Amino acid sequence: RPLPRLDDADEMLALSPDGTKAAFMDYDKGQNLAVLDVMSQRITPLTDFDWAPGSSWVYEAAWSPDGQRIAYKQCPLRESERACELRAVRLSGESSLITRNQAEQMRPGGWLPDGSAIVVTIRQTDRAATIGLVPTNGGEFVPLRSITNWTGRAAPLPRVSPDGRLIAFVEGSPGDIHVMSADGRTTHRVTDHPGEDYFPVWSPDGRHLAFLSDRGGMAALWTVAIREGQPASQPVRVRDGMEDVYPVLGWTTRGLAYSQLQRADDIYTMPVDPGSGEPRDSPRLIPYRRTGHNIVPEWSPDGKYLAFVSSSSAAPDQPDRRVVLLPSDGGEAREFATPAHRLWAMRWFGDSRGLGITGHDGRSERMLFRLTIATGEWQTFPLPQTGLGLQWTGMYFDWNADGSRYFYGWQDSWFSSQLTIVERNLQSNRDRIVYGNKPENRLDRYRGLRFSPDRRSLTFRSSGGVFVLDVESGEARVLHDEVNGETRSAGQRSEAPTWSPSGHALLVQRDDSRETGRQDTELRLIPADGGGVRRIPLPSELTRPPSSRPGAPRPTIRSVVWSPDGSRLAFAVSASRVDSFVIEDPLALPGRADAIASR
Repeated sequence: RPLPRLDDADEMLALSPDGTKAAFMDYDKGQNLAVLDVMSQRITPLTDFDWAPGSSWVYEAAWSPDGQRIAYKQCPLRESERACELRAVRLSGESSLITRNQAEQMRPGGWLPDGSAIVVTIRQTDRAATIGLVPTNGGEFVPLRSITNWTGRAAPLPRVSPDGRLIAFVEGSPGDIHVMSADGRTTHRVTDHPGEDYFPVWSPDGRHLAFLSDRGGMAALWTVAIREGQPASQPVRVRDGMEDVYPVLGWTTRGLAYSQLQRADDIYTMPVDPGSGEPRDSPRLIPYRRTGHNIVPEWSPDGKYLAFVSSSSAAPDQPDRRVVLLPSDGGEAREFATPAHRLWAMRWFGDSRGLGITGHDGRSERMLFRLTIATGEWQTFPLPQTGLGLQWTGMYFDWNADGSRYFYGWQDSWFSSQLTIVERNLQSNRDRIVYGNKPENRLDRYRGLRFSPDRRSLTFRSSGGVFVLDVESGEARVLHDEVNGETRSAGQRSEAPTWSPSGHALLVQRDDSRETGRQDTELRLIPADGGGVRRIPLPSELTRPPSSRPGAPRPTIRSVVWSPDGSRLAFAVSASRVDSFVIEDPLALPGRADAIASR
């Protein structure tokens, strides 16, 4: 049965022990922790932060056994002030410090039954972490077990059994479920399979573990009986159709709860006037056999192909991704399986002989993946590391003409006013600084990087507006302050600019839908010489929900690019929502006769 819906932005994290309340992330004014009463649907905010410099953000949620407190992680927005805290908040909103740690990856997984300590994972390096206990009276961290390998970006979240005697966690790549004693002295491997096992949760009586696994080819819910920390039976699949589930919220006496992403991403092209960009006809879905999970369109500079990335799932870590080249004049699409698990950006070489993407590999390392079209060969290059956990810095990029060098932007924090744009030579592995802004010019929240058609200028966007950088001289100028001189609000989304085919103007997307509560996307054409801005309305079929039912996801326009001949725009249309459900008795589902008998 479904749980009450939050809005499209907020995110459920954990269900209370009695199943009557859900902790969730509230993004209305900042990144805050709140509680939803499942029956009355009343929402109670527990923290009160905004996005201003000097503020903080919170994440994670672990309920105390009595359901009166929630442990969470709190970190300052400024990376230079990195000193994250583990805190506990009462439902009345009173928060107390438990411990402070320099590691951003400090994840509370559960409380001991008497409330004396919280089981956490503290991440030391990209592939090493320690599971241990943090006393709630502020005592020293007690390490229990080191983990040196896992799948995914975040360190595994440990789960404490209801009696506090056992801790379940994931280790390995692909992951398997392990169970250790609460003192860390004994550990047993519960699953051993080539598939990926993840998200373990304990049954209310502590006699079973439920977990997700792709061992059958697609994600499904499995359970396994546990006796004294060891598997007492073979794992049994109890429910299919669990793709794009994140997270498993918990297993209470009311049932097992989980959140599932419902998302569709498709690519459209729309005929436009080559000079003005005004629509000439309705947008049309691209002629490709697989729909629903196609993103980031990019025209080749010679105009022969529209490239995009296609996958079989909306999940960001889904490994089944491929780069597709769709001929502009019709014909069979070419497909290239990509080694990237999580995609960030894609760009063509200037000579159209190859392309590259930035993203994460199977070990969640940030990489640049370069594809030579003629041979189908991929090459992989590590991306610059900041050491501050900034997943986005260095990920926006573009290529030179032949793919031997790429340009990327560098900031040391989300609110840093210093932006450096660097050219990296892949043959010598050396960097050359192309641009560094003056201290008085704030360029925080840097977004996007794209070459002009002649490869002489780069455009990017920041909180200061839309910029154009002359690569040879290193001089950057503000093409327009916030697109049209308006004050930018916190709810507006910004997309990277794209060049007109002639290079004489930039096409910029503006989306105010979070601020206004309605689909409020439009395109704006900004002359490169600084002339007046022209607004380009989008057709109504792109701005209305696909369904009239309450809560239907609204479409969002993404990744607008202009074809080299000027005749078409290509863009991705995305519609998504997160629904949460409770399986009232997982052990009574079909195929569970063995589990029922074991009870």
